[in-house]
Amino acid sequence: MHWPMAFKEEMGLTPKDENEKWLYSPADYLETYKAMEECVKLGLTKSIGVSNFNSQQISKLLAACTIKPVTNQVCVNRKSIWYF
Repeated sequence: MHWPMAFKEEMGLTPKDENEKWLYSPADYLETYKAMEECVKLGLTKSIGVSNFNSQQISKLLAACTIKPVTNQVCVNRKSIWYF
């Protein structure tokens, strides 16, 4: 999972409002991760992981998951810092 959030559905690849603010979906990343766990259980993939999660998001995920993420890819480039 590349981000701990999702963009608003059916609004194209870069959904923004009239003020150029990103529009996010109310979807919870835990639901998405649980679906990824099901893919592992069905043999559709060998491992799952996350990217761009902060420590609070990782803690929430670890408390709810049955399969720990194999990796948490993080950005270490100062130009690419994201805040959620």
